[in-house]
Amino acid sequence: MKIKIEPLQESDTLSLLQFETVNRIYFSRMLSDRGDHYYAPEIYAQHHQALLDEQAAGDGLFFLIKNETGQIVGRINVTDLNYEERSGSIGYRIGQNYAGRGLASRSLELLIDHVRKLGLKKLTAQTTNHHTASQKVLLKNGFRIVEHQVEDVQLNGQTYQLQSYILHLSDEQK
Repeated sequence: MKIKIEPLQESDTLSLLQFETVNRIYFSRMLSDRGDHYYAPEIYAQHHQALLDEQAAGDGLFFLIKNETGQIVGRINVTDLNYEERSGSIGYRIGQNYAGRGLASRSLELLIDHVRKLGLKKLTAQTTNHHTASQKVLLKNGFRIVEHQVEDVQLNGQTYQLQSYILHLSDEQK
């Protein structure tokens, strides 16, 4: 499946809400559920606008992962942008019907190419010890585990370890 990443736009509000709603239970296995309030259309629209404002201010990069027909199959973001340090933190999610097809790896590859052009030199990420698919995506794209940066987190009543990862773009061979 061919994919592309496109910057988040105001016109994406309803389709992204639908994507998030359809995948809510699936995502809650790996991330804390945002609660019913988040999925109310008027609240979601406010949240969406806040992301657009953050993006316009240069504080975050928010992309939708779309297939060749323009359907949302996931999302990928860079937050905590620090232009002085030329760094940011990434996060991504792929919808349940599209998981296991290499789309997260390909999306992250596209994102890395994009942020390299913006001059970023360091990306960080975190994932839990039970989310092996995400760990594989990060490692495949050149991220390395940050030793001694492990913390316990609660997710759906279970305790997991949250592991930090880092990618130094200036060290990459491309």
